[in-house]
Amino acid sequence: MTFIVKESINFIDTLVSLKGEEPWQCTFLYDPSHITDKQQFWANFHQLRRNSTLRWCVIGDVNILSDQSEKEGGAPVNNSQANWFLDFLDASSMLELPIKGMIFIWSNMRSNNEVIAERLEKNSHIK
Repeated sequence: MTFIVKESINFIDTLVSLKGEEPWQCTFLYDPSHITDKQQFWANFHQLRRNSTLRWCVIGDVNILSDQSEKEGGAPVNNSQANWFLDFLDASSMLELPIKGMIFIWSNMRSNNEVIAERLEKNSHIK
């Protein structure tokens, strides 16, 4: 069974309880697109972890690049945004799962020197 524990415009936090197994937390998130909302979001989102000792899986669309290797073309990666995300992973004792297959899953679909490609999806779990 799955129960919604908390929800907001940017996440749905659930408790998953399977017969005969310990319950665990699964949170589905969508990172705010506006830079002014991101830092507050990650600070608030971290509170979910502080309030739970359960195993935790986070799935969603983070829209943050962790480092420059996740992007080709365009402006450089925003290091302050990357640090919010990396600090969240560290403070929550989580790690980013490696991606298999295509590294860049988003592109502006332009050609030549105007192409921008990025890896946006993140999957995380407790270390």
